[in-house]
Amino acid sequence: MKNASRQKLFDALKKVEAAGLPPDKALALLPTEGSAEQVLTLTALQKLLKQDLTLAEAAAKSGLFEQHEVGLIHVGERNGKLLEVYSWLARHYGSLNSRWLELHGKLKIMMVVWLAGSLFLRLYPLTTGYIGLGTYLIYVGVPAAVMLFCHGFYKQYANRSLPAYATEWLLKIPGLREQISQYHEAVFCHHLALALEAQLELPKAVSMAIEGIGNPRIRESFGTIASAADSGSTLTSAIQLSDAISRPAGSTAISTGEATGKLPENLQHYARQLANNNDGQWNYLMSRVTLLGWIMVVLWLVI
Repeated sequence: MKNASRQKLFDALKKVEAAGLPPDKALALLPTEGSAEQVLTLTALQKLLKQDLTLAEAAAKSGLFEQHEVGLIHVGERNGKLLEVYSWLARHYGSLNSRWLELHGKLKIMMVVWLAGSLFLRLYPLTTGYIGLGTYLIYVGVPAAVMLFCHGFYKQYANRSLPAYATEWLLKIPGLREQISQYHEAVFCHHLALALEAQLELPKAVSMAIEGIGNPRIRESFGTIASAADSGSTLTSAIQLSDAISRPAGSTAISTGEATGKLPENLQHYARQLANNNDGQWNYLMSRVTLLGWIMVVLWLVI
């Protein structure tokens, strides 16, 4: 499912959970309207819950949930915080969806201006014989081709995992890697805090938190932490073997949390800090991308 559909799904689950009804009865009250993916998911859950399964078991068996979502639902059932889990997942997917929409909206306006400007501003040189038909078609074809490529890329990959080549390219852009890694570090810390609150063992909690990292390259950087935790290391020792959590504030939050027995609380606080910083970085990045994009469009049209 796309992130927009996942946001609507967990918003719906949040509403019925807030009503305090058992999962099977709560799901039966949900409307059958919405996206085809959402209706399919809810219908599958309703049928599976009639087989005396837990909600997490039903979610896993349905095959329609991501592995980390199943883990978080299990955590929510275990410590009585399903409402918090649903709220977090709805916000998480809503944030990802809004970022895609913002980026798409800004680029779409630029592309339309680029194509329209190329189409009309080159028309006079064509009619006066200053440029030939082939040159005119090149001027118009370049923005048209770029627009079609961007539209196709958005339709296929918006709100889904990016292909490997796109991931590698994005992580090489100065400043963007930091922004991406910070976002996923916040997700990791938040998921880990929820898992530890449910008293999952550290290795299992770390593995579940890593599964929620959408970027495969960033996820790989957390692999050393998982291996160290499986070997019996504390989280403080494990993060020293990896550069996934390299910020001093993160290391301090984890070491202090383990020393005082308040690791989940410290992780939650650190995750909120990262999320707030990430929002500021995203706004700054979008302002620069917009400015750079308009400069390139104007240069193409006037030079």
